[in-house]
Amino acid sequence: MAGADYYSCDKCGRKTYYDAEVDYDGLGSMAALCEDCDKTHAAIIVERSQVSVRLAAEAVVQAAEAYVVALDAPAEETIKACDTLYEAVLAHRKAKEEASRG
Repeated sequence: MAGADYYSCDKCGRKTYYDAEVDYDGLGSMAALCEDCDKTHAAIIVERSQVSVRLAAEAVVQAAEAYVVALDAPAEETIKACDTLYEAVLAHRKAKEEASRG
């Protein structure tokens, strides 16, 4: 059973299952997580139109977390983090508007 006969975890690359006999005809997309990565991550199915919205929302969360950390930093870093958060919120709004238009 060569390593190439296994489907790898999409997070860490570890072998997840033996796939040498799997028929992939008609398969569009798939994802798999090993047991360890499955403890901290999830494979989520979303409409393609919502992918940019979800990525933009994640960017807002990351920017907000950075802003909170920057509140204890020098003013220049706090202002930069605030600007990044503002840009992330605008990008999220734009992605939601584009998704709603179809």
